[in-house]
Amino acid sequence: MALEKILRDLEQSRDGRVGFQGFFSLVAGLTIACNDYFVLHMKQRGRK
Repeated sequence: MALEKILRDLEQSRDGRVGFQGFFSLVAGLTIACNDYFVLHMKQRGRK
């Protein structure tokens, strides 16, 4: 699942802290995952 991969990537440093780059990657990854879900949902409903 996309969210699991995002969280694994975020935890790479294993120090319990998230820097700006990690936080930005989290936000970007969640944005992409939500967009992909929305596009798929709209296609299933017959809208483009």
